[in-house]
Amino acid sequence: MLHRTASTLVLLALACAARAQEEPFATIDDVRPQDLYAGELPAADAEIHFIAYLAEKAKLTITAQGEDEIRFTAAAGLRLALFGPDGAEIVVSGTKNDVSKPAENIVKWKNVKAAQTGFHTFVLTAGSAGGFSFRLDGNAKDAITTAESAADLDLGEETFIDFAGLARGRVKGAIKAPGKGNELLGQFTRVQQPSGDVLGAEDFDEKGRLFLREDGTHRAFFRNVGTTPGAWKVEIKSRAPTHKRRKGLITASGVIWQPKVTDVTPRRAFHRLDEVRLTITGRELQPNPDVRLLRKGRDDILCTDIERISDTEVRCSVDLDTRESEYGKSVGTWKVGVWNAPEYAVPGDRTTLIKDSPTRDEKQKFKSLANGDIALPQGTEDRTEMFVLEFSGGFAADIARMGFSSTDPVVADRARRRLEDYVVLYLRHLFLVNETKGRAGENAVRVCFVRTRPPGVAGAAGAAYNVLQVGGEQEPGDPRDPDEILDWGFVPFDAGNMARDVFQQKDEDGDRSGRGVRLRFLDPDLPQADDTWVEAMDPLREDPLGHDDRRYFQHGYFPYTVEEAERMKDITLQTERAAREIAAVIAHHVAKALGVDSGGGGPTVNPSLAGAMWTTRLNLEFTLSDLDTLRALAVPHDMPGKSERFIIPWFTLASTVAFRLPDALTGEFFAVELDLFGGRPNTRNSDYRAGYASGSGKPLGMTLKVSGLSGRPPLYRAGGQPYCALENMRINFTDTKHDVRQTIRWQMRVFSDVGKLRPQDQQEAQNCNRELEKL
Repeated sequence: MLHRTASTLVLLALACAARAQEEPFATIDDVRPQDLYAGELPAADAEIHFIAYLAEKAKLTITAQGEDEIRFTAAAGLRLALFGPDGAEIVVSGTKNDVSKPAENIVKWKNVKAAQTGFHTFVLTAGSAGGFSFRLDGNAKDAITTAESAADLDLGEETFIDFAGLARGRVKGAIKAPGKGNELLGQFTRVQQPSGDVLGAEDFDEKGRLFLREDGTHRAFFRNVGTTPGAWKVEIKSRAPTHKRRKGLITASGVIWQPKVTDVTPRRAFHRLDEVRLTITGRELQPNPDVRLLRKGRDDILCTDIERISDTEVRCSVDLDTRESEYGKSVGTWKVGVWNAPEYAVPGDRTTLIKDSPTRDEKQKFKSLANGDIALPQGTEDRTEMFVLEFSGGFAADIARMGFSSTDPVVADRARRRLEDYVVLYLRHLFLVNETKGRAGENAVRVCFVRTRPPGVAGAAGAAYNVLQVGGEQEPGDPRDPDEILDWGFVPFDAGNMARDVFQQKDEDGDRSGRGVRLRFLDPDLPQADDTWVEAMDPLREDPLGHDDRRYFQHGYFPYTVEEAERMKDITLQTERAAREIAAVIAHHVAKALGVDSGGGGPTVNPSLAGAMWTTRLNLEFTLSDLDTLRALAVPHDMPGKSERFIIPWFTLASTVAFRLPDALTGEFFAVELDLFGGRPNTRNSDYRAGYASGSGKPLGMTLKVSGLSGRPPLYRAGGQPYCALENMRINFTDTKHDVRQTIRWQMRVFSDVGKLRPQDQQEAQNCNRELEKL
């Protein structure tokens, strides 16, 4: 409701009394440009008053017409009159601004200007009862007020000026000394609205702007903050707000606005959820609305627990689990319907809603999703407890201390991603989940580790899955576990993880739970770092990753020289060592949250030196009793949706032996030791089986083993020809634990020992050796 001065009300009352023999049917006192009203005049000569606060020179177009639509009968003889702020009629009918069509029962005025700033009243009446619409369009103008002092204003003295203000409009003003200098003289202190409410410093927004809340005459107070007493000059501009189209139904009890729904959050949800909390935002959302989901040929899904927060927000709950209903699953697209003034054929029975109402909105959509519509993070396993690993910004700093940084951003990113992949791989290994495919078999702990959060339709953090933030150092507010020697962080016991708390979350007081994984202490430069850990992290710290190292992170790359192989070996082994240590710390936290005590074996060990776990390559595993506890306390959760496998890209299996093996001489013993690295982490050479690929060269007289190639090449081939050849070998190394095969290629020149051959064969052997030397 707008607030007016007493004199304005008196003038309006006198004007109304002079125009009508009875009281107006309705008075709408907050009319804005762009408004559209509909209603029904109850009797002949009944009046509707539309009151709008307009700035001088505002240009308007007004249209009133009889309606033939449902709920309204045609009105005859519509009449429209306009009265200014002083109560005097502003004659428009019959002027050039009047473009009405009486035969069509339309009154239309174009380009009507407000003569002065203030409340203008449009009076609509008709010769008979009937339906009508009233529409106000046009360009609003800024309300500008200027004034000058009649006397000087002393230093620190306060005064005021009354100005015209537009509701929802921004106020801009300046107080200056008269004349050419125009130096700033005064400062606004507060603004009093027509209702008497005061706007102060706390009402300015973050950009320093003040928006008025009422139409009418405001009072602005200011004081002299200059250097001397003096005269002043003020200009205050109330900027016209940008109005949105409103549609209102006029009834005996007032205006009922048509709601305008602009967004529904969430817009999608899983069809088996029995409670989804919807937030509906928009405009003109009035008290006690009816909200529901609608779909052709289906029963409505009625919203419950409807809560109107404001005229721009309503919240409610819907039950999507309709499997037991007549129509089956709710899967599909629904319309979100909002009724501002719901009417029911049977009072109190929401299933009898009269839907044909101008006070409704059904334009926004909501989708009820089947499993196949939801994409889960790669690596999600059905019926497991999910841990989302969020590698924080602190993680980048942590691994940089270990040598995983580079001035080349591409190399730095590849190194970090490969390290994160290996962390997931070692976690799978620790919980007996298939290392390569992420599958949780019968003997595994039913958990899965993913790298991104599931979409909102698949559940909520702390309810359907856990979020584990990795990286950084202890932060203020983190509680400490006195039983932990190192700065592991703090993981309270939560048997079965029934609380499903989000790791590292904050409570209502802003205190941190501390349930993250702290890695700052994995710094080789710290005094509590294990000596072997320092040594393990040395290669890349002493010789940092650079642009040329990009190739080592490419899938399938194989080194051709000893130098390349040694560099690749340093990168591969250091990645494995760091990832194994980080995974052990993460597993330590997860195990404690699931109810396993410290002091056992593998990750439950509480080391006194940072980095002490990386050396446990052959026994980085939980004890059998710990595994039994973890299997019993993990809480599998059905996450709706589908997931692709998270395949971890290993470093290619390689060796420090060069692509071109040393030359061999027939009749002489030859041996090359193969120092394999890369491939699936957490393996030993004994996990592989070696064999020549079909079509591969096979050096005569030599035996191939995983540990190397050795033997004595014969002087002659089986056919009696001198043995002299370039052997191109393709050797398959098969991982016997996971049946994964990788191929390594080598070349070796086998020279003939000419002096040991029969004389008739020596020339042929010399010619072959000379050709071989060219290769």
